[in-house]
Amino acid sequence: APNFVEKSVCVNLIRAAKMYGKAVPQFGHDVKYEMPLWPELHAEMDSDTARELESIYRRLDCLCGTERRCDEQLPRVHFQAPDMAKSRMPQGLHLDTNGAPHRYVTALIYLDTLPASGDGATTFPCAMAPEPVQRAGRELYNQGGQHTSNVSDPELETLAQELLDASEEYCGFSALPEQGKLVLFFTRGDDGAVDPMSWHGGARVSAAGDFGGKWMLQIFKTLPPEIRSQKDLLKRFSARCRQPP
Repeated sequence: APNFVEKSVCVNLIRAAKMYGKAVPQFGHDVKYEMPLWPELHAEMDSDTARELESIYRRLDCLCGTERRCDEQLPRVHFQAPDMAKSRMPQGLHLDTNGAPHRYVTALIYLDTLPASGDGATTFPCAMAPEPVQRAGRELYNQGGQHTSNVSDPELETLAQELLDASEEYCGFSALPEQGKLVLFFTRGDDGAVDPMSWHGGARVSAAGDFGGKWMLQIFKTLPPEIRSQKDLLKRFSARCRQPP
């Protein structure tokens, strides 16, 4: 969804991440800034920023079909620095249930636009892809793989490489970073099971935008604890949340 957030708000969120977020260094020069889940209760955040962030959270709660909970992962602003790596996907591909088994939907809001040569796309190699690529995604997940960098079995390595090769060839769907754009995708299908078509990853940033790299707000929603072991409830919940509001 383009223009989900106004450009001025995007710029303010980059500033707020640096001022109020908890910086967590990542691979290379990348940084993830943990943001408050309840911004209006943050003691230091200015009221305008708190209202803007709260408004975004509430709109996403509506789109995702469930309200925030205190047990969910903190939202974070992710800065991805320019990278001269040869591979388009230097950090590989993953499913969002990797290390977080109860996630069911992810929201990404790009806070800056990259130049055409910058890439930095969020890439989904299995989405709308030829059957051989989709089959590789299904088989890799069915055999226990959830990140292309964390497989050791030769057969799984072959499947992981098929997905990486597809990403290098721009197979599937890629969402380019455009300031204010929302990308919302579900990790689970209507049946409540993990959807192996949701393999994705961030392409390398080849050229910086106005703020030195790629900036995006990430929000992960998790299944309510009371339905996680109830297959029928999980199925109904997932199917309902995937319907447009």
